[in-house]
Amino acid sequence: MTTKLFCEVFVRKILPAMRALVAKVLVRDYGLTQLEASKVLGVTQASINYYLTGKRGQKLLSELESIDEINRLAKDMAKELMEDKGDPSSYLCKLCLMLKLDRKMLVKVLNALGEERVRVSLEEVV
Repeated sequence: MTTKLFCEVFVRKILPAMRALVAKVLVRDYGLTQLEASKVLGVTQASINYYLTGKRGQKLLSELESIDEINRLAKDMAKELMEDKGDPSSYLCKLCLMLKLDRKMLVKVLNALGEERVRVSLEEVV
């Protein structure tokens, strides 16, 4: 089994799940349509549909929803995006850093993904 870089796992698996979480907040809490949510998040309407129907990001979504800090980050991200104050990429970078600095949370997320062999380096952040 080869070791993967955290950045690879983040982009392929964690990022879609986080976007799905924010999309759910935008649609559920703010009443946005899929098209409106797609414009706010900077993705296609089809991506939002996949997020909401569980075709993309679902594998990790329930795990992320169970972590208070990540839920709070998703809600903050949705709120600032609705107030036109935020940039989705800055929140996603914050999530990446949060996971790298909190080993307990990182292990929980990686275990939920079935990713046992992931190399995480704080130098990747700098």
